[in-house]
Amino acid sequence: MSTALVSGASTYETSPPIPSQELLDRNAKSAESHKIRVSLHDNWEKFPRNAIITCMDSRVHPHKQLGLADHDTTIIRNTSGRVTELIDTILTSHYKGTRHFMLIKHTDCGGFYTTGPKFKEHFKAHTKNPDALDSLPAYSASDKRGFGDATIEQVVLSDVEYLRNSPLIFEETTISGWVFDDNTGKVRGLWLIFQGCYELLIVFWIDLTGRLKEFAAFTMIHGIRNYGQTMEEELDKGKSNDSREM
Repeated sequence: MSTALVSGASTYETSPPIPSQELLDRNAKSAESHKIRVSLHDNWEKFPRNAIITCMDSRVHPHKQLGLADHDTTIIRNTSGRVTELIDTILTSHYKGTRHFMLIKHTDCGGFYTTGPKFKEHFKAHTKNPDALDSLPAYSASDKRGFGDATIEQVVLSDVEYLRNSPLIFEETTISGWVFDDNTGKVRGLWLIFQGCYELLIVFWIDLTGRLKEFAAFTMIHGIRNYGQTMEEELDKGKSNDSREM
């Protein structure tokens, strides 16, 4: 389950609806320092090769939190950053040159606190047509909302696996999974490593100091998953083999 933000640890104010004229005024001020950029019309090679797929939560700032410049990556957002609902946008980015998709989710995501029944109940109480939601395939099943009992790591890996197994994703494309900790401000990575005729999925999370935090592994051979041993067991086995060879 997610780790909620510590109460009182920081001030987070919710902005009221912003009047249209105020937005125009803000834009006018911003436009004063605007610089004309290269058009992509005949310059597709300028399109970022990296794309971040993340949550629409306003607390998540990938460029700032990863120290990226605007031209380093494109940002694709939706509810909880779920790739299953973004495949058209992902493929468009892929077509334009993206070869590394970074799936970033965060520990205090609303997906932990949203359930299908509560979601539907809210809309049926406020929408113009209470039955309209049932006509939409994406919302007709109550289990479509929220993460359920899954951990944030499981949610990330589920999306990584979904995208990695898509027949529409180019073979040379990198799919990586990440978790942003809302409490610490640190990002930890979940990495995919492919070896030989089988896929060895090594899951480990590293804080920004590069210190190994946790480890788990499993292999997929001809579609059959075999759960691997822990890192400690693998290391012990390696030491034993080294001793015998000596």
